[in-house]
Amino acid sequence: MSKLEVFAKTLADLGHKRFRKNPRVYPKAKSKLLKVRQPTPVDPEEDELCRKWWTDYRLQYEATSKLFAYEIYRQKMEAMAISRTDHEHERNRRQELTEHWNRETQLAATDKLEELLKLQIEKQNIKITEFMNKETVFSEKLQADLAAIKMLSEQMITEENLDEKIDEIMNSDVVDYNFIVDHKGNIIRGSKPLQQAKSAPSTTGVQEEEESVQNDHPMSVTS
Repeated sequence: MSKLEVFAKTLADLGHKRFRKNPRVYPKAKSKLLKVRQPTPVDPEEDELCRKWWTDYRLQYEATSKLFAYEIYRQKMEAMAISRTDHEHERNRRQELTEHWNRETQLAATDKLEELLKLQIEKQNIKITEFMNKETVFSEKLQADLAAIKMLSEQMITEENLDEKIDEIMNSDVVDYNFIVDHKGNIIRGSKPLQQAKSAPSTTGVQEEEESVQNDHPMSVTS
Protein backbone atom coordinates (compact mmCIF):
# COMPACT_ATOMS: atom_id res chain seq x y z
CA MET A 1 0.00 0.00 0.00
CA SER A 2 1.39 3.34 -1.00
CA LYS A 3 1.69 6.34 1.26
CA LEU A 4 -1.14 8.11 -0.54
CA GLU A 5 -3.53 5.25 0.10
CA VAL A 6 -2.55 5.10 3.78
CA PHE A 7 -3.08 8.85 4.13
CA ALA A 8 -6.50 8.66 2.43
CA LYS A 9 -7.58 5.76 4.66
CA THR A 10 -6.49 7.63 7.79
CA LEU A 11 -8.46 10.73 6.80
CA ALA A 12 -11.52 8.60 6.08
CA ASP A 13 -11.32 6.91 9.48
CA LEU A 14 -10.90 10.23 11.36
CA GLY A 15 -13.80 11.88 9.60
CA HIS A 16 -11.60 14.19 7.56
CA LYS A 17 -10.09 15.74 10.74
CA ARG A 18 -6.42 16.37 11.23
CA PHE A 19 -4.86 14.22 13.93
CA ARG A 20 -2.10 15.58 16.16
CA LYS A 21 0.98 13.56 16.82
CA ASN A 22 0.56 13.88 20.61
CA PRO A 23 -3.11 14.70 21.16
CA ARG A 24 -4.49 15.83 24.51
CA VAL A 25 -7.45 13.45 24.18
CA TYR A 26 -6.85 10.26 22.31
CA PRO A 27 -9.69 9.08 20.09
CA LYS A 28 -11.69 6.07 21.13
CA ALA A 29 -10.38 2.75 19.93
CA LYS A 30 -12.08 1.16 16.98
CA SER A 31 -12.99 -1.89 19.03
CA LYS A 32 -14.93 0.28 21.50
CA LEU A 33 -16.82 2.52 19.10
CA LEU A 34 -19.99 0.43 19.23
CA LYS A 35 -19.61 -0.78 22.82
CA VAL A 36 -22.29 0.44 25.30
CA ARG A 37 -21.52 0.12 29.02
CA GLN A 38 -24.14 -1.76 31.00
CA PRO A 39 -24.91 -0.86 34.64
CA THR A 40 -23.32 -3.05 37.29
CA PRO A 41 -25.86 -5.41 38.80
CA VAL A 42 -26.63 -4.63 42.48
CA ASP A 43 -27.62 -7.25 45.02
CA PRO A 44 -30.65 -5.92 46.99
CA GLU A 45 -29.69 -7.63 50.24
CA GLU A 46 -26.11 -6.41 50.04
CA ASP A 47 -27.25 -2.86 49.23
CA GLU A 48 -29.63 -2.78 52.20
CA LEU A 49 -26.96 -4.11 54.54
CA CYS A 50 -24.38 -1.53 53.35
CA ARG A 51 -26.82 1.32 53.82
CA LYS A 52 -27.59 0.17 57.36
CA TRP A 53 -23.91 -0.14 58.23
CA TRP A 54 -23.23 3.35 56.86
CA THR A 55 -26.06 4.87 58.90
CA ASP A 56 -24.84 3.18 62.07
CA TYR A 57 -21.29 4.34 61.43
CA ARG A 58 -22.33 8.00 61.01
CA LEU A 59 -24.46 7.91 64.17
CA GLN A 60 -21.66 6.39 66.24
CA TYR A 61 -19.10 8.84 64.83
CA GLU A 62 -21.21 11.91 65.60
CA ALA A 63 -22.06 10.63 69.10
CA THR A 64 -18.40 9.98 69.90
CA SER A 65 -17.27 13.42 68.65
CA LYS A 66 -19.99 15.17 70.66
CA LEU A 67 -19.04 13.17 73.75
CA PHE A 68 -15.40 14.22 73.42
CA ALA A 69 -16.43 17.86 72.94
CA TYR A 70 -18.63 17.68 76.05
CA GLU A 71 -15.83 16.20 78.14
CA ILE A 72 -13.41 18.90 77.06
CA TYR A 73 -15.96 21.63 77.84
CA ARG A 74 -16.75 20.07 81.25
CA GLN A 75 -13.08 19.91 82.22
CA LYS A 76 -12.62 23.52 81.14
CA MET A 77 -15.58 24.71 83.21
CA GLU A 78 -14.38 22.76 86.25
CA ALA A 79 -10.94 24.33 85.97
CA MET A 80 -12.52 27.79 85.74
CA ALA A 81 -14.71 27.11 88.78
CA ILE A 82 -11.71 25.92 90.79
CA SER A 83 -9.71 28.99 89.83
CA ARG A 84 -12.59 31.24 90.87
CA THR A 85 -12.88 29.76 94.35
CA ASP A 86 -11.00 31.99 96.74
CA HIS A 87 -10.97 31.78 100.50
CA GLU A 88 -11.17 34.72 102.88
CA HIS A 89 -7.55 34.59 104.05
CA GLU A 90 -6.28 34.41 100.47
CA ARG A 91 -8.37 37.44 99.55
CA ASN A 92 -7.01 39.35 102.56
CA ARG A 93 -3.44 38.41 101.67
CA ARG A 94 -3.87 39.69 98.14
CA GLN A 95 -5.44 42.90 99.44
CA GLU A 96 -2.48 43.52 101.75
CA LEU A 97 -0.02 42.89 98.93
CA THR A 98 -1.89 45.32 96.71
CA GLU A 99 -1.94 48.05 99.36
CA HIS A 100 1.77 47.56 100.09
CA TRP A 101 2.59 47.84 96.41
CA ASN A 102 0.46 50.97 96.13
CA ARG A 103 2.32 52.61 99.04
CA GLU A 104 5.72 51.80 97.54
CA THR A 105 4.64 53.12 94.16
CA GLN A 106 3.32 56.32 95.72
CA LEU A 107 6.59 56.90 97.60
CA ALA A 108 8.65 56.31 94.47
CA ALA A 109 6.44 58.65 92.47
CA THR A 110 6.62 61.32 95.20
CA ASP A 111 10.43 61.22 95.32
CA LYS A 112 10.62 61.43 91.55
CA LEU A 113 8.17 64.33 91.49
CA GLU A 114 10.16 66.19 94.14
CA GLU A 115 13.36 65.75 92.13
CA LEU A 116 11.67 67.07 89.01
CA LEU A 117 10.29 70.07 90.90
CA LYS A 118 13.72 70.85 92.34
CA LEU A 119 15.27 70.74 88.88
CA GLN A 120 12.58 73.04 87.53
CA ILE A 121 13.07 75.48 90.42
CA GLU A 122 16.85 75.52 89.89
CA LYS A 123 16.43 76.19 86.17
CA GLN A 124 13.96 78.98 86.90
CA ASN A 125 16.29 80.55 89.47
CA ILE A 126 19.16 80.45 86.98
CA LYS A 127 17.00 82.16 84.36
CA ILE A 128 15.92 84.83 86.86
CA THR A 129 19.54 85.47 87.89
CA GLU A 130 20.63 85.82 84.27
CA PHE A 131 17.75 88.19 83.59
CA MET A 132 18.62 90.34 86.62
CA ASN A 133 22.27 90.48 85.56
CA LYS A 134 21.26 91.58 82.07
CA GLU A 135 18.97 94.23 83.52
CA THR A 136 21.74 95.47 85.81
CA VAL A 137 24.20 95.75 82.93
CA PHE A 138 21.60 97.53 80.82
CA SER A 139 20.74 99.99 83.61
CA GLU A 140 24.44 100.72 84.21
CA LYS A 141 24.87 101.39 80.51
CA LEU A 142 21.90 103.75 80.53
CA GLN A 143 23.28 105.58 83.56
CA ALA A 144 26.65 105.95 81.84
CA ASP A 145 24.93 107.32 78.73
CA LEU A 146 22.95 109.77 80.83
CA ALA A 147 26.11 110.91 82.60
CA ALA A 148 27.86 111.45 79.27
CA ILE A 149 24.87 113.39 77.96
CA LYS A 150 24.85 115.46 81.15
CA MET A 151 28.52 116.31 80.67
CA LEU A 152 27.79 117.43 77.11
CA SER A 153 24.75 119.46 78.14
CA GLU A 154 26.79 122.69 78.05
CA GLN A 155 27.55 122.15 74.35
CA MET A 156 23.95 121.34 73.40
CA ILE A 157 21.78 123.79 71.50
CA THR A 158 18.60 124.76 73.30
CA GLU A 159 15.99 127.46 72.86
CA GLU A 160 17.79 129.65 75.38
CA ASN A 161 21.24 129.62 73.72
CA LEU A 162 20.05 129.29 70.13
CA ASP A 163 20.99 132.87 69.15
CA GLU A 164 24.39 132.60 70.81
CA LYS A 165 25.18 129.36 68.98
CA ILE A 166 24.13 130.87 65.65
CA ASP A 167 26.38 133.92 66.23
CA GLU A 168 29.22 131.62 67.26
CA ILE A 169 28.86 129.56 64.11
CA MET A 170 28.63 132.60 61.86
CA ASN A 171 31.69 134.22 63.47
CA SER A 172 33.81 131.06 63.57
CA ASP A 173 36.96 130.70 61.51
CA VAL A 174 36.80 129.26 58.02
CA VAL A 175 38.07 125.69 57.98
CA ASP A 176 40.37 124.72 55.17
CA TYR A 177 39.47 121.22 53.92
CA ASN A 178 41.99 121.34 51.10
CA PHE A 179 44.14 118.44 52.35
CA ILE A 180 44.59 114.71 51.91
CA VAL A 181 45.28 111.82 54.28
CA ASP A 182 47.91 109.23 53.42
CA HIS A 183 47.82 105.53 54.30
CA LYS A 184 49.55 106.26 57.64
CA GLY A 185 46.94 108.81 58.69
CA ASN A 186 49.08 111.91 58.17
CA ILE A 187 47.37 115.07 56.93
CA ILE A 188 49.08 116.60 53.90
CA ARG A 189 48.01 120.12 52.97
CA GLY A 190 48.65 122.02 49.78
CA SER A 191 51.48 124.49 49.20
CA LYS A 192 49.03 127.41 49.10
CA PRO A 193 46.44 127.05 51.85
CA LEU A 194 43.27 129.07 51.72
CA GLN A 195 43.81 132.54 53.12
CA GLN A 196 40.81 134.54 54.20
CA ALA A 197 40.96 137.56 56.42
CA LYS A 198 38.56 137.92 59.26
CA SER A 199 36.03 140.70 58.83
CA ALA A 200 33.91 141.96 61.70
CA PRO A 201 30.23 142.32 60.87
CA SER A 202 29.17 145.94 60.48
CA THR A 203 25.70 147.18 61.18
CA THR A 204 25.96 149.91 58.56
CA GLY A 205 26.44 147.38 55.77
CA VAL A 206 23.37 145.46 56.86
CA GLN A 207 21.29 148.64 56.95
CA GLU A 208 22.49 149.62 53.46
CA GLU A 209 21.55 146.19 52.09
CA GLU A 210 18.06 146.41 53.62
CA GLU A 211 17.52 149.87 52.10
CA SER A 212 18.63 148.67 48.66
CA VAL A 213 16.26 145.69 48.85
CA GLN A 214 13.34 147.94 49.78
CA ASN A 215 14.10 150.32 46.92
CA ASP A 216 14.38 147.51 44.37
CA HIS A 217 11.17 145.78 45.45
CA PRO A 218 8.12 147.27 43.66
CA MET A 219 5.68 146.49 46.47
CA SER A 220 7.75 148.10 49.21
CA VAL A 221 6.05 150.84 51.20
CA THR A 222 8.00 153.66 52.79
CA SER A 223 6.84 155.06 56.05
